[in-house]
Amino acid sequence: MNIKSSYRIARTLVLSMLRTSSKIGIQKSFWRRPIIIVMADILVFSILAMIVFALLSLTGLPKLFDLYFVTTQILIGLPSIILLMIILYGIMWELGQAAGLSSSDVVNWLPIKPSEFVLGSAISTIYYLSWLLAGVFGLTFALSLWAGLIWTWTLFVMLSLITAFIGAFVVEVLRAVMNRVSSTFYKRGGRSAIFGRLVITILFLIFFMMIFQVNYIYAILEAIAAGVPFLWFFPPVWPSLAMINALIANILGSPYYGALSLGYGALSLGFGLTLFWASQRLRAKYWVPAEVSIRVTTSKYAPKTKGFLGRLGFTSIEAALIRKDFKSLTRRREMTMFIAVPIFLTIIYAAVPIEEIEILSLMLLLGPIIFAGSLSLASIGAEGDALWNIFSNPIQEKEITKAKFAFVLLPSLIILFAVIGLLVVLTQPSISFLISFTIVALCLLVESALVGLAVGARYPDFRVIPRSRFFRPMGFVIFFFIYGALAASTIMPSVIYIIFQPQMLILPVVIFITILVTGVICYAAYRFALSGVSAILKEYSI
Repeated sequence: MNIKSSYRIARTLVLSMLRTSSKIGIQKSFWRRPIIIVMADILVFSILAMIVFALLSLTGLPKLFDLYFVTTQILIGLPSIILLMIILYGIMWELGQAAGLSSSDVVNWLPIKPSEFVLGSAISTIYYLSWLLAGVFGLTFALSLWAGLIWTWTLFVMLSLITAFIGAFVVEVLRAVMNRVSSTFYKRGGRSAIFGRLVITILFLIFFMMIFQVNYIYAILEAIAAGVPFLWFFPPVWPSLAMINALIANILGSPYYGALSLGYGALSLGFGLTLFWASQRLRAKYWVPAEVSIRVTTSKYAPKTKGFLGRLGFTSIEAALIRKDFKSLTRRREMTMFIAVPIFLTIIYAAVPIEEIEILSLMLLLGPIIFAGSLSLASIGAEGDALWNIFSNPIQEKEITKAKFAFVLLPSLIILFAVIGLLVVLTQPSISFLISFTIVALCLLVESALVGLAVGARYPDFRVIPRSRFFRPMGFVIFFFIYGALAASTIMPSVIYIIFQPQMLILPVVIFITILVTGVICYAAYRFALSGVSAILKEYSI
């Protein structure tokens, strides 16, 4: 294995990651150089360390808490959290890439070995996330310095770096397996294979999202610190066991526990090397994706003249755009997050013990609203290079706007009614509340779709890059504030009715006012969306 080749691969991959962070050409911007990450690491480490040390010096926090105990718990639990953090980031990065840009076919033409590529990819992942590690090191450095555990902190840094590489090698294993699974589904072909891949990917994402939910992180951190000694046979906790034995050796001055600490540290290093060996073997085995199976039928091609969408009143062009977007949603890997996030939010909020039905219903409503808003924001920018194919045809801005709105609204309604069904199962609400909630939810959903489309048409991101955004960050900020204000005005009549119960404001009047406000908002949002699409049509039309 040539270390120099691994370094070059790592540098190239880091440059690719940085290239997705700005519109400025990579040769013209200092901020696109890998050295900027080192500078950010130093800055993050220094600032966090000084802030924590100042808080400990100038406040009464050390008197309120057993600082030594808190610091030891953090030093024991953080290595395992770093492992999960690296794995989650690697998976999100892999799923966020377009399939055509995430393939490893290009490196088949380079004179490199699988081990060199795996090591370079792992280094690039850790280097790109090093600012996060620097923040963890700065925080723990200040705590350890105050608690008199600076030598233990040095061991913590070494074990954390080993753990980071373990996580990076796990990501390489998962990438190889995911490429193989994806290729297998493609080889089988058919809609069932596409649906199966989508379901597996969504379940995979939800699993890791559940792990990183805030309440679960606290539970994991507490469980790691308390239950690590009982899991001595589980390799991911070996770094934490090394920390525990080092702390005991520091207190008792026992060479036995010091030897145990070194032993678990050596086992952690050996586990990392084993994962490196496994990841490079899998990369060598699954280096080239399986061939895609193409099936040719003997049936005569006969396009449908009407179809389901045609019966709903859509023209043939609008129906074609809607079908194309639905296929994109279910087949493009980078679109999976749009489906996984609302499901995750619904599961999390459904599990929260909330007695107030109004609060629970609003929390459950976040999933469909976020789905509609984010998908509508991305619907224009997701076209990418295909934008030329659309605008080179005789198509009007009304048809594009109508098709994009329908594409967002139809799946959003499915998610919304699923959430309403879940609310009925959990709370058994009254008929009047269920009808009112359904109407308000429909109003908020339609507003989210139209406002997102209006903003997305003005702040699209058509770049085809390793990690597509579909809309510019400023667009998200504008959507967040505008929709937040509009949604507040929509639900305000219901809030006044529930809290104050005024005699002159009866439920039918509340519903009428809500629908009237929604109608005004939706009309204005539709006009803005139409003008935005029209501006893009004029700019990109041939």
